Amino acid sequence: MTPPSRALVTGATGFLGGALARRLLDLGHQVRSCSRSRSPRLESLGIEQCTVDLGSADAEAALREAAQGCDVVFHVAARTGAWGRWRDYERTNLIGTRQVLSACAEAGVPRLVHTSTPSVAFRGEDLEGVDEAEAPLVLEHHAHYPRSKALAEHWLLQHAAGAGVAAVALRPHLIWGPGDTNLMPRIVARARAGRLARIGAAPGRPRISPTHIEDAVESHVAAWRALVERPQLAGSAYFVTSGETIATWEMIDGMLASQGLGPVRRSLPVPVATALAAALEVVWALLRLEREPPLTRWVVRELATSHWFSIESARRELGYRPRRSVADGLEELTRLRRQQAAGAQPADGR
Repeated sequence: MTPPSRALVTGATGFLGGALARRLLDLGHQVRSCSRSRSPRLESLGIEQCTVDLGSADAEAALREAAQGCDVVFHVAARTGAWGRWRDYERTNLIGTRQVLSACAEAGVPRLVHTSTPSVAFRGEDLEGVDEAEAPLVLEHHAHYPRSKALAEHWLLQHAAGAGVAAVALRPHLIWGPGDTNLMPRIVARARAGRLARIGAAPGRPRISPTHIEDAVESHVAAWRALVERPQLAGSAYFVTSGETIATWEMIDGMLASQGLGPVRRSLPVPVATALAAALEVVWALLRLEREPPLTRWVVRELATSHWFSIESARRELGYRPRRSVADGLEELTRLRRQQAAGAQPADGR
């Protein structure tokens, strides 16, 4: 990994992919990006860009060209969300992952770090302090996103070695922090619209283990380094968090407070929330609405259960060391909001 190595990042226009690309640049590496659209921000950083629609007929050729001369590919791009057509999730997350591996093999890229999700191990029940052996990947899911990601991770780790590529999968949990374009903006928007309610929450429960964006990025760098130094790790999957647990609604209230909003007061029993979500899904399906319903049964299950994970395998085998606590992260978000309200530009330019 002596600079300048060359890395390809898929999905670098997104939250994690963009932060990873910037970190790789800071470490002295050359970075290429493959995304659905070009980014003026990436261009200003000198990142070479190619536009690729994963799952499309011409994606593999574009990926193969972009991967030429690269030492590693970080496959971060994915279709996320709790609603949509199966074929769209399959196209981007499963077929797209197959195209990425094929491009790596044909371009001679020796290593691939794949961004998965802990949702691949979620069965609808509490997951508390479990490791990769105690919470193995499952292929049957209640939503298209975790199903497509589970199939993609399973297929990749089964086929990468045969393609001559050393690959690992990382499962970062609930990535958040400055620049978040998904988790916190959704929570804040729903709170401001009066559409946020606690679901089945008891004091201190359920509990989660979030991952600050800086730790998520460092886990990817650590995985690359580990593959270089210990190629026998190829074929493994790792849970990634920032190493602490917090009650779900304490975390959500903290995020809202960092944006100057009050805590969530309304609550719904789990059976009521489940029935409401099921009814909304029926209406959305009958009307063929593409936008996400206010609530789905998968989201209810996620909010009503604990899911926090052991990261001992990532510590031991990848050398991963989380550094950002929830308290530090929330203080940072509060400070950035106040700077923006005062008309000051945040130090990182976001």
